[in-house]
Amino acid sequence: MTNNTVGIAIPVYKREEMLSSLLRSIPENVTTYISDNGGSLSRKIQESNPSATIKKVVPEVSMFENWNLAASMVKSDWLIITSDDDIYYLNQFQAVLASLDKYSDMDMIIFGHNIIDADDNILQSWVPEIGTFYPPEGFIKFKYGINARMPSIFFKTSRGLRKTLN
Repeated sequence: MTNNTVGIAIPVYKREEMLSSLLRSIPENVTTYISDNGGSLSRKIQESNPSATIKKVVPEVSMFENWNLAASMVKSDWLIITSDDDIYYLNQFQAVLASLDKYSDMDMIIFGHNIIDADDNILQSWVPEIGTFYPPEGFIKFKYGINARMPSIFFKTSRGLRKTLN
């Protein structure tokens, strides 16, 4: 059983159907925080996902401001930022939670991902090399970019950092 909590920040902009698919792919024990840019989501989303925290953002803000708003809502040990058009595989979070426990002294954990089409056919995959990197090696390795997509990167929050230090 994990000691870590995970929060998924979801910046949304007028794609309720895609958001619904994403929310169906997230286990109930994983908390979601939705920043609704423009305030277009229906009550059906909240009724279907009563544990989700939804913040209507009116008037609309820039895309990156919406991403930051979604991330700032998270009150968990670990943060993931995902787009409203992403989905997670069934049972994926069991492996994720085990890794978060195993590497609880890390500040960021990167997992692989698949890029799929509208019919869920895999078009491309990426898996990181296995290893841990401590400062400054981790920075040097990734200073020019990283091939992972945001839904594959878990960041420890200040809440998680306090928990690790205690």
